[in-house]
Amino acid sequence: MNILFIEDEKDLAHTAVTQLEMLGHQVYLAYNLSTAYEIVNQASNPIDYIITDHRLPDGMGIQFAIEMMQVRPKAKCAVVSGCLTDSDIDTLNEHGLLYRRKPLLYRKVVDELRRFYAKAAPEMSDPYEAPKSEAVIDNNKPEVAVEPAEKEKAPKRKLLGFLKRKKSKGD
Repeated sequence: MNILFIEDEKDLAHTAVTQLEMLGHQVYLAYNLSTAYEIVNQASNPIDYIITDHRLPDGMGIQFAIEMMQVRPKAKCAVVSGCLTDSDIDTLNEHGLLYRRKPLLYRKVVDELRRFYAKAAPEMSDPYEAPKSEAVIDNNKPEVAVEPAEKEKAPKRKLLGFLKRKKSKGD
């Protein structure tokens, strides 16, 4: 997936980008909305998901996400912030935007974006076989782009294996 990630806190941005790239995503990083608009306007950058902080140095991420629903309707948006007000949440709900509060793992946001915007697809016996029937289109729900097959998942790393205590002869 191609993800536009907008976050003004540089350390947090780099950590999140690393998480997402380790999962095989192409991430376009913007520290402000000016850069985000430049990325969106480059025709060579297909954007599948937009994950934005809300309070940014040059504007509000919620308004950017709402605008992107019109400009890039196939790009699915999520707002992630540690300072969402009740009014912000009402606006997000009114526009059908996914939102989460910080801190969190950004891979979970991508997984939630997939589920949030997913529609039931017809079952197929062979993954390469064409669907036998068309899915019912609900005009009240956002359009969903067909996603390419996922890459093989990387094996889980044993990061804390060194903490396991070895048994001694006296145990």
